[in-house]
Amino acid sequence: MKADYQELFDSIEDKPYIMTAQGLSSEIQYIEVHTTASLSDYGSDIAQISMAIQKSKYDGSEEKFNEWIFRLGDTTEEEGTE
Repeated sequence: MKADYQELFDSIEDKPYIMTAQGLSSEIQYIEVHTTASLSDYGSDIAQISMAIQKSKYDGSEEKFNEWIFRLGDTTEEEGTE
């Protein structure tokens, strides 16, 4: 995958250079970012809806979406896990 991105980047005629600790570079740079999952982002929504779909409890309606999505700090206490 890195080679694919590098090939695409190399095909750009007027490409920018990236400042690294070693100086300017035209190599694709990957920065590893460690994140902690939370119940307040889209990734969490996707996981919760995926679980509802697997349990055949999600029909695509907004009502069912709101039943299954739990947000930290949300004052409405609806549980979708029967």
